[in-house]
Amino acid sequence: MDQDITLSVVLSCYKQEDYIEQCLYSILQQKVNFKFEIIVGDDCSPDNTRVLIQKIASQHPDMIRLHFNERNLGAAKNYFSVHNQATGKYVAHIDGDDVMLPGKLQAQVDVMENNPACNIVFHRSRYFSDDGTYSSDTGSLFPDTEVVFISAGELARWGTIAAHGSYMYRRSSRLTREYRYDFMEWFFAFESVAGQGVAAYINKIYLDYRCNPGGNAYLATRAGREKAYMIIIRHVIHYFEKYPQYRSDLYAQQLVNVAMYVRNIHRIRCFMVLFLLKNCLYFRPAKFLETVKVRSMVAPKIKIR
Repeated sequence: MDQDITLSVVLSCYKQEDYIEQCLYSILQQKVNFKFEIIVGDDCSPDNTRVLIQKIASQHPDMIRLHFNERNLGAAKNYFSVHNQATGKYVAHIDGDDVMLPGKLQAQVDVMENNPACNIVFHRSRYFSDDGTYSSDTGSLFPDTEVVFISAGELARWGTIAAHGSYMYRRSSRLTREYRYDFMEWFFAFESVAGQGVAAYINKIYLDYRCNPGGNAYLATRAGREKAYMIIIRHVIHYFEKYPQYRSDLYAQQLVNVAMYVRNIHRIRCFMVLFLLKNCLYFRPAKFLETVKVRSMVAPKIKIR
């Protein structure tokens, strides 16, 4: 590990020739007072994505490291493959079709450096589509505070409260280095604080998150939303067994997750009903209502569909 590298920015991409240059330049143009590296993991793109990456990398050989898969691994394996190459004290993730806004990296590193107990930081984002028909900002979390610190119990209750391109974590807090299934970033966020430490949410927009209809973002299609809900519901069940001390918090989140699944997908699955009935003794009305309030706060003001 290069001891001088404070941050590794991990960029994972596949078939993003239309966006990868904008994404890379948005990282390179960040003004910071620390040393950082960019690790680009391309999952064997069949278009010109790799050519464009190589062109930019040749201009910045001291900052960009390439991690090109010889065969297509799929999004999950590519994610781990490139994240496991990080050497920085902190690690930030971005997908190849998203755009960092000025000040992002400095703001997040400042929070981590000034708060040694903070293991992960996320922030607000702007969701948008290429054709301009959709644009919506995510909301502030308790808007009177610039930076909100979040306990493990609160993160267990609230669930996913930020776009995954907003996540920066302390590399030493990441326990899972391989995972066989599809996942949401909340899985690793909660892992980072479940044992000890806190998370933080910056009430400022630092990411443009692309949500084209039919695109890769889960929010972009009904099928994508269904997949996302299924993943997060199974994550909660996993942690419900692993961390019994957070069961009432996780149960509150699960009620909201299942309610959102039913609202958007217009059906319910048996295992969801069984989980809620079997564990109803963990229901705490105040925690459930708090979760509904928080999720409403941070959601994009306008839904993509």
